[in-house]
Amino acid sequence: MEGNSYWLIHPAITIKFFFLAIGDVVGAQLGNPDAGNGAVLVLGVLIFAIACWVIVTHGLRRGPRTASSIGVALVCFGLLFTATFTVGRVNGGLSFAGASQYTTFDLLILVGCYLALLHPSGVQREATRSERLAWPILRIVVVGSVLLQIVLGTINGLTQADQLHQREIAISDITAISTGLPTSS
Repeated sequence: MEGNSYWLIHPAITIKFFFLAIGDVVGAQLGNPDAGNGAVLVLGVLIFAIACWVIVTHGLRRGPRTASSIGVALVCFGLLFTATFTVGRVNGGLSFAGASQYTTFDLLILVGCYLALLHPSGVQREATRSERLAWPILRIVVVGSVLLQIVLGTINGLTQADQLHQREIAISDITAISTGLPTSS
């Protein structure tokens, strides 16, 4: 029964898992999340804060359907998916937060923020001073996160592909030796 309620019994680990999942948009495979993944956690908190800001500023207003509307929908879907993924997988440990098969859904949060921040809301009104200051900063953070995702995601993807290739070669050699066939080496 503890497996079904683990997330309720361990709220601190659950919250950390949630933010690690959001922050691991670069595919860093969190092998040991307790050591050296502070940057992934901070990125997750930052993306979550921007996502909440996008939902509040763009999602609660009525207006014409724009890229902002699609962005808010993507952000909401990504956050809900990450929340359900967190509840279902947190009992396996923090390393599951970086599971590569779920990174695509975490990316929806970042993509949704990007779409929402591309265009101001369809509601015509004078922006407040804090909004005029926040827009450039938020755009820089989101574009920086996208660029970080492209660079680190490519590097991590190539590294993991090479490791997978080496494992497959080793497995094929073991299979060949056990069946008496020549090896690939």
